[in-house]
Amino acid sequence: MKIQHLRMLAIVAASVGFALPVANAQDATYDQFDLLMFFRNPNGGNGTTQVVTFSLGSTTAVFREAADPMSSNYGTTMFLGNVNSALTGNYGTNWSSLSANSTIFAGAVGASNTLTTNLDTGLENDDWARTVYFSRKRTSAGTAGSPNSSNFTLPSGATAQSNIASNIDGANNVALSESNPFAVDNGSTVFDSLNPINVSNVAGTAFTGITSGVAGRLLTTSAYSLGTATNIVVGLDLYRGTPLANQTGSWEEVNGITGVSDRVGYYLGTITLSLNGDVNFVAVPEPSTALLALGGAFTAAFFSRRRRQTSTVQ
Repeated sequence: MKIQHLRMLAIVAASVGFALPVANAQDATYDQFDLLMFFRNPNGGNGTTQVVTFSLGSTTAVFREAADPMSSNYGTTMFLGNVNSALTGNYGTNWSSLSANSTIFAGAVGASNTLTTNLDTGLENDDWARTVYFSRKRTSAGTAGSPNSSNFTLPSGATAQSNIASNIDGANNVALSESNPFAVDNGSTVFDSLNPINVSNVAGTAFTGITSGVAGRLLTTSAYSLGTATNIVVGLDLYRGTPLANQTGSWEEVNGITGVSDRVGYYLGTITLSLNGDVNFVAVPEPSTALLALGGAFTAAFFSRRRRQTSTVQ
């Protein structure tokens, strides 16, 4: 019996270390609670008046679940679709290698529910009111399963939370029920005004409260690999920020996940865009963390079985 348990643990550990991409169907349309990836070329000549949006799937059913060790997507790289045709049609065939002063920016945001006012106290889509999902650009390849983006702090107070959630929900709704991906004129969206980027390609505060923005520049000169995703031109660490259970005070994780500081979002994984237009979500945990969690689970199961066997003998 011990040998069987050890073999199972070895098999699972190997599967964590060498997780293969999971083939997910590309979203047909954007729905209310989806995570929306957006692309802009704010300072260049190609497609500066166009925003390309790409729905990546449910904030909770896809991305929050991927951070749950009991999820089937935990420890995987999920393929979310390809945006090459949309980017080529709006920014040209050289979208992935535009000059430094004409670089495309990519970001991802989602509001998990429509309860966005500072008086809302309920749950919707399995998240507290005003819960938001937002990206931060990785500063380098780093380690799969670990965030590698610059520090940030979310604002405190229900009013500030409400403003950010409402802004994200309002911006994303421009793509509501549209075919995926979807291109829209800048004048019809607030992605431009709510994601300021100066002439030096430095992102400002996004959605009136996320410091240093949610979008990152595409840089083909430093393409890298992460997990099983390759030729990555931009990596976006995805975070989840949700208010306290009493809905007043600061933003922080409330679902029993430890190690999350006050007003700092909980890291869920990394969205990647590759040179060929493939979009993936790398939800791979750190090997040591994954093995400890799996080891603990199998140890608990093993001793639980031993206790049952002992009770039967007695």
